[in-house]
Amino acid sequence: MADTTDFCLKPGLISVTEAETRIHEAITPLQHAQILPIKHCLNRILAQDITATSNIPSDCNSSMDGYAVAFNDLCDHQNRLRLCGTSWAGKPYSGVMKPGDCVRIFTGAILPQAADTVIMQEQVTQTDGMIQFNGQIQHGDNVRYPGEDIKSGDTVLNAGTKLGGAEIGLLASLGMVSVQVYRPIRVAFFSTGDELRGLTETLQSGQLYDSNRYTLNALIEQIGAAPIDLGTIPDDPQQLQDTLINAAESSDAVISTGGASVGDADFIEPLLKDIGSVDFWKLAIKPGKPLVFGNIRNIPFFGLPGNPVSVLVTFMILVRPALTRLMGQTPGQMLHIEVPLAQSIQRSPGRQEYLRAQLNYDNNQLNVKPLPFQGSHIMHSMIQANCFIVVEAHCSSLAQGQLVKVLPFDTEI
Repeated sequence: MADTTDFCLKPGLISVTEAETRIHEAITPLQHAQILPIKHCLNRILAQDITATSNIPSDCNSSMDGYAVAFNDLCDHQNRLRLCGTSWAGKPYSGVMKPGDCVRIFTGAILPQAADTVIMQEQVTQTDGMIQFNGQIQHGDNVRYPGEDIKSGDTVLNAGTKLGGAEIGLLASLGMVSVQVYRPIRVAFFSTGDELRGLTETLQSGQLYDSNRYTLNALIEQIGAAPIDLGTIPDDPQQLQDTLINAAESSDAVISTGGASVGDADFIEPLLKDIGSVDFWKLAIKPGKPLVFGNIRNIPFFGLPGNPVSVLVTFMILVRPALTRLMGQTPGQMLHIEVPLAQSIQRSPGRQEYLRAQLNYDNNQLNVKPLPFQGSHIMHSMIQANCFIVVEAHCSSLAQGQLVKVLPFDTEI
């Protein structure tokens, strides 16, 4: 690895870490709550703590199909017991177990009062109303105890929790019909560029389909926010200014792609200075250096680069955490792991780079290999990749076999 003693970022660039800090400090979570039936709460953010009002399970019940017994009876009766009834899930045995008795029991059924152990049916032979048990069993085997999962009074979910299938199932197990959640944030977005065309148009020389809006629409929906597609805006300062103002008035956050660099047709950064404020512009990240962050009338604004891979990288690393914070979600961290590098890497230092890569198992060992094409316009490499290799800004070389930081896609802790 290169010597880092005298390394410093180029003037005008800020580090990814500093950008993350500034964005975090600038974002205030919205707290507009509404009550919804739990069936309609997938990917919504809880606006209340959830406290259990009862034990789960509420009674001792069986975790197996088998026979409920009093453990001390097994020795007293030489592992041979009388079958006196059945306990079904939802229809418990109503009789009284006497010494030497056992009850046929099914998974989820309540144990009779005298029983404290369940012998699974595979260990039992039944003949003429008697069971014979052979094998090893411990006191309390195959029994679920009251409150073993959740105890009454426990806080089981905190405000700020994103509701997935498991969380909604937990709410249902507590008998909750509806809960308070934050409303989805509205994220307005648009693309800029005279060269961009809609998908139904015929392309002329030098023109491109506007794919970035479709990427952003999917990424915004994926986190549970509501996308507002404002279309493709030409490189006209007045139209761009009008669009930025209208976007801020109709949404909780605004994202643009393109027009954030230093070319003659790049108007986003100077317009933002006129109608709002610029927190930072130009980031020591690759891909994605020409990134603008600021606000328009107190609405956070992200001016992303125009290249499609840059849009994906900067959204995943910087925009997604900001939007989830704005939604009221308790912040998480992207999972990172250290993995041996399958081949050496040589690069020019100066920006923190997110290399598209593949995590693989070779000979039962995990390794990571960068993909051969890393240009910010090469979208198919994002499809082939399942992770990023994170190369620090100061680093100029990484050796084969060296442990490197890897961010698997779509995984958070």
